[in-house]
Amino acid sequence: MLELAEIENEKLAEIKLIQLAQDAMLPEFEAAAELIRNELEPFRRYDRVPFVNVSIKDELIHIRVTVQKTSAKAVSYNWLNESYRVTSSGGLFHNDGHKEHPFACDAGQIVEHFLALHKAKITARFETAMKDKRYGSDSAYTKDVEQKLGR
Repeated sequence: MLELAEIENEKLAEIKLIQLAQDAMLPEFEAAAELIRNELEPFRRYDRVPFVNVSIKDELIHIRVTVQKTSAKAVSYNWLNESYRVTSSGGLFHNDGHKEHPFACDAGQIVEHFLALHKAKITARFETAMKDKRYGSDSAYTKDVEQKLGR
């Protein structure tokens, strides 16, 4: 026999456990988002507004960061993205593209991990914002840097 009802019950129980674990972890991720936003606050001095969003989809918790020009039209894209997988046992993992690594659900560790992964991109974007403010956003320097950053 296929025992589909049993498979269904097991899968639904697993999904419920993942949702409960995500609900328990969400406050830590929201605190991490606020800490990331605070780290990016210097962008405001250069007419940029940092946005940090936390969302849940399936077994993943996503952190998405955007830094947008204040003078720009309300067009935004997710500049930096990281996903963390939650298991039914309450475990948290980050996949580096090669392997999943266990991860503690602590706002400070999440921020440290996220900023370490994206330090080069954040620094380059900040330096470009500083140059934009000094030289104007239509300068040849800015256009060259934006082209290198893929914008």
